Amino acid sequence: MQNNFVKFVSKSPMFSGISIGTLNIMFAYLQPKLLHCLADSYIVEKMKK
Repeated sequence: MQNNFVKFVSKSPMFSGISIGTLNIMFAYLQPKLLHCLADSYIVEKMKK
């Protein structure tokens, strides 16, 4: 998953100036937050039904 993320972002022109190392750090920092958000939205959807 991380490699796909890095490949995708490194191809994106917006991030062309950012090094792979920086992307890895960003991914490691953001991944728990993303998972937390996904879990929260999933729980909210379950509660609505």
